[in-house]
Parts: sequence; structure tokens; C-alpha cells
Amino acid sequence: MPYSRKSIVYPGFPGVYHCISRCVRRAWLCGKDLLTKKDYEHRRQWIYQRIQELSKIFAIEVFACSVLNNHYHIVLRVDPEEATNWSDEEVVRRWDQVYSVSKALTGMSDELDEKIMRMALERSDLINEWRARLSSISWFMKQINEPLARSANKEDGCKGRFWEGRFKCQHLVDESAVLACMAYVDLNPIRAGLADSPEESDLTSAQDRIYAFQAQEHCKTETNSTWQRPKNSDTSSEPMKNRADWLTPVESIRVGLEQRGWLLTLEEYLTILDETGRCMKDGKRGAIPQGLAPILSRMKLRQENWLLATQHFGNRFYRISGRIERMAEAAKKVGQKWFQGKSFSKEVFLN
Repeated sequence: MPYSRKSIVYPGFPGVYHCISRCVRRAWLCGKDLLTKKDYEHRRQWIYQRIQELSKIFAIEVFACSVLNNHYHIVLRVDPEEATNWSDEEVVRRWDQVYSVSKALTGMSDELDEKIMRMALERSDLINEWRARLSSISWFMKQINEPLARSANKEDGCKGRFWEGRFKCQHLVDESAVLACMAYVDLNPIRAGLADSPEESDLTSAQDRIYAFQAQEHCKTETNSTWQRPKNSDTSSEPMKNRADWLTPVESIRVGLEQRGWLLTLEEYLTILDETGRCMKDGKRGAIPQGLAPILSRMKLRQENWLLATQHFGNRFYRISGRIERMAEAAKKVGQKWFQGKSFSKEVFLN
């Protein structure tokens, strides 16, 4: 039985979600098309840069992200409370970075000057609407997909749908699901055979976190002669140590209303990615190094099935993912007994 989006996304409440958008007919419209030999790699960069831009405008935190040849993944946390703390003027300025406030008020695409700002501040109805949209997953995803579709169609000289319907969305209801999903997203290029290691996985949050961490360590010691700027870096005008600033720091990641972060450090997360990526590449199913056992156990994940979780997270869970008791709570809220993924949850998560 299908469930509507509103059964897992609760307006006005914080939550962590895994969102996926795929090109129409699963065509290779963002990578190298092996059939036509056309190269659309630059469109992947468009998507990645757009996500970074919007993460600084919306009341949305990005935990993980990867852009592949025909689809992309984002793990994000929506925080409506952050938007409620914005002043009306800040809401107007943020919305103007998404849509022209002047055009909305006067029909003319002018700059946001003092006159337009005064007009906007008198429209409390619009400000409330914009505030809600700036903390909406649907509007966030819309602002990623629509501009890319228009630019791609213009580049190809054609019309029609670029994205395959609406984006897919999974609600991650606890820290265990968030960690498994983040690793699943960050290791996507390795799983797809597009990269050999997380640091070689272009257009992923994993690569940004790794190079930022290495740059920070290099600045501390000034003896790390092996560190070098990645070949495909587009951050030449900024210190590499700031490359991951648009991402939520690993130590600050949270799921619900609680203010504390989870029990995981950046070094531990990068270790998990490195060791898991090696196992994936070598095809060593279930061969998880013993050093990861304490970390996975602390995050209530089964060590013996960790690779299973990072390889099949996207297709074994449907709308809800997490430990059994948390999935049951989420189902009860919408009057259901269970959401799809109960058996898989028992396999990969500890109660």
C-alpha cells in the first residue's frame, strides 16, 4: 500500500530525511552517455554547487550528499525552528536569493532596495509563506531540480521532463539509520565502481570532509608533505580547510529536538568510510575490521551486517528507516502497523 509524503514528513517539526532524484528513464543526462558518447559531467557540478548554495539559504542542514551520473542523494535535516528565529527582514533577504522579491511585489525584476524591502515587510502574509517554504524539503528539492532541468533542456535545445517524477524520500528516525544512510550515500561512487576510495569520490560530501580534515591537520603540523589539493577542486579561491563548511559538522549531527550531537567524531566517521570502502572494493563481504566494532556497537549497528546496510540501505527500506521500536512509533502516528523494511531493520540494527 503506498503512503503519501505527508505520512512521513511532518510540517513544522524537525526531521532527518534521505532524498533521491533520478533522471527521466534513468538516462545518463548528468554523466558520460556510453550510447551517444556525449559528456554531461558538468551537469553533476551544477547540481552539487546548487545544493551548497541552497544549504546556506534554507533552514536545512546537509549531512551527506553524492551526485552520480543519472541521480543524486542527499541526507538532510529540516529545522523549522531555525526559520522561526529569523527576523522578517532576514526572511525577505533569503527568499530574494531564491526568487525575486521585487518581481513578486511589483512584477519587475529589480534589485532588493530599501523601497522594495519596506513593501515586503508590510506583507506579513507573504513573509509567513516564505518562512514556511524556506524550511520545506519540497521547496528545497524543487530549487535544485527546476533550474537544472531548464538549463539542461536549453543546452540540448529540447523540451520535456528531465527528472523522473517527484523525488524519493525516506525518513531516518534515529541515529543508527542516519549513520548507515550517510555511509550508504558517501560510498555510492565506490559501490558503483566509479571510484576506488572515498577521497577519490568526486562530488561527494565524503571527499569534502576528508580534504578539509587533511588540510586542517596540515595547517596544524605543517609537515604533511603527502597532502595535495584534489585535481577536480573548484575551491582554489578558498582555503581547502573550509571546503566542508557547508556541511553539518559530524559532531553536531542530531536527529530530533535534542540539542546534543551524536556519539561520533569526524575521525571515527572517516575511519568507517575508509575501512568500509576498502571492504567494498575488495569484495570482502562481512570482513569488517575489528577496530570498527566498538564504534558500530555504540551506534547500535550490527557489525556482521554492516556491509549489508551500506550496500542495500536505499532499496531495503521504503518510507521509514531505523530501529524496530522507532519504526513502530512512526507507523503508529499514521495509523499503520508497520512500514516496509521491518526484517531488514532487525538484520542491521541493534535494539
